[in-house]
Amino acid sequence: MEEVATTLHVDVDAKGEALQVRRGATGAPRTTLSITLSGTQEFCDALREEFGPEAP
Repeated sequence: MEEVATTLHVDVDAKGEALQVRRGATGAPRTTLSITLSGTQEFCDALREEFGPEAP
């Protein structure tokens, strides 16, 4: 997937009852990659140990 960053200009009316959103300049595209891994229980345990949330 490729996304393009776009700045947003947000204005609030004086009473705070409405927002006006205008698109600004477009920045460089950002690419997002997703992967799916599968394997044996031992492989999954080793992957979690190396890259899991508590990994150093």
